[in-house]
Amino acid sequence: MTGNPEEKTRPLQINARLAVGGAFLLLLVIALIAMSLFQQKPSGDNERPLDPDRAAAAEHFIRFIERTDYASAYAMLGSRFQQRFSQESFQGTWEGFLARTGPLQMRNKARAGLDDSLEAVVYTMQFRDMALDLRLLIDTTGRVSDFAFDTAHPQALAQMRSQASHYVERETWVGEMRLPGLLTSPARMQQTSAVILMHEAGFQDRDQTIGNGKPFRDLAYGLAARGIAVLRYQKRPLSAEAATLNDEYVDDAVAAINLLRQIPGIDPARIYIAGYGLGGSVAPLVAERDGNIAGLILLAADARPAQTTLASRLSSPRLPAGYWENLARYDPVATARLVGRPLLLIQGDRDSQVTVNNDLARWEAGLANCGCITSKRYATIDHSLLPVGIQDGSAASPPVFHQLPAQVIDDIAAWIEPSPAAQ
Repeated sequence: MTGNPEEKTRPLQINARLAVGGAFLLLLVIALIAMSLFQQKPSGDNERPLDPDRAAAAEHFIRFIERTDYASAYAMLGSRFQQRFSQESFQGTWEGFLARTGPLQMRNKARAGLDDSLEAVVYTMQFRDMALDLRLLIDTTGRVSDFAFDTAHPQALAQMRSQASHYVERETWVGEMRLPGLLTSPARMQQTSAVILMHEAGFQDRDQTIGNGKPFRDLAYGLAARGIAVLRYQKRPLSAEAATLNDEYVDDAVAAINLLRQIPGIDPARIYIAGYGLGGSVAPLVAERDGNIAGLILLAADARPAQTTLASRLSSPRLPAGYWENLARYDPVATARLVGRPLLLIQGDRDSQVTVNNDLARWEAGLANCGCITSKRYATIDHSLLPVGIQDGSAASPPVFHQLPAQVIDDIAAWIEPSPAAQ
């Protein structure tokens, strides 16, 4: 980090209402940043709960900006804003702003604030050269009706920096194919538990990107902030020469286990596998191969032979016949019963692909006598781990950014590291 952000952050207010044309807005933004003449108004932040719908819409907007997807961010602006400013001037505003502040390095979670007596969603953001609060006004349809930058709130800034120091992330590679991976871990590790993430079927990146969401990244950050290390990596692509569950999943997962056992600070006896979809179904195979896995976390995992449910979830189901034969022979419940490791089942009631009646019930019945399972159900979650009903797909109601529910992360963390009272 260059310079002292507090020294560089003088009273500043940049508000979209100030300009009446795109070019003028861009010039005004740059001029205001350079001169910093406007007086800071009180932050207006308070402790009342943040409206979840407004918070979700704000997160959607912010992540588009972070990805420099200005077209999608512009589409979330209210109609009055769009009538005054073109997409080009909107993009120019942000690009000119970042040229002065430097890139965004970190931000905290949204909080509630007041802006001219209206409810606002506020983010504290640390850019390379200064720290600022971004205040978004979200209307009842989920559109951004206005935004402003203020000097960062001191307490929120201190909290953000403290939280960011709680975990670190480093690049690594997994397996003989050197699959690109990320290890997200607490900043200080001592006999730390660790989780390896295994993907759903098909080609997947290391974040398990689903539409606009990245549930594996959410899980990694959430668990690391709770003192648990997480390793995620890009999934190996299938081919005609390598088309079995061992090729697709098990070999790389075992390599990931061995990698973690060599890292100082990670407890080699407390490594868990968390698999999503088919990755969860295959997780018992990894435990069978390794023999010393601490436990399994199955998120929306098939209990039925996967060839009966998988075709609808693959973007290209034209796989070699041997692959489908391998799936047909594999019984995930019987394998889990054989290995007998502690197992946490994460299941959404609204999942129409891996269902409560066809899959969760089979897991529970098949493992009823082992005393090794814990089940967690979520009334509004579907197979993508997104609460159903947040988006309706209409142009008037922009979809909410996919984010793994915090309750899922809390439940996984509590299962791995139960409190003394729960033991």
